[in-house]
Amino acid sequence: MTTIKITTEKPEVAALLIDIMIEVERAEAKHPIWPTCHIKQIAIIAEEAGELIREGNLIDEGTGTFAQARKEAIETAATCIRFLTRIKQTEEDFNQPAITDYFNDPSFFMKSGLTEGGSDE
Repeated sequence: MTTIKITTEKPEVAALLIDIMIEVERAEAKHPIWPTCHIKQIAIIAEEAGELIREGNLIDEGTGTFAQARKEAIETAATCIRFLTRIKQTEEDFNQPAITDYFNDPSFFMKSGLTEGGSDE
């Protein structure tokens, strides 16, 4: 557990940061598995942002609420934090060679004793 101290002239910002961190913990408990693929991670952020946009449209139509828009914005921010806290590991994973990279490298077949057709005959 980490304790943080927030010093700000705007207590509403501190309150929002607390709400976002609470949402991060709730989301991690509800969805403990986070995708390793950066595209899927970013798609989750886009989905959350889409829900915020949807709520904005509902407000314009008279059926949405700013309370729900706030909730969606906090969920979007929490998802961004989940992405950002894992971005270094995601980048390291992304830079690892994929299995297809080995098959696209002709020297792989020579080192393995296999022919490009896949057999050792």
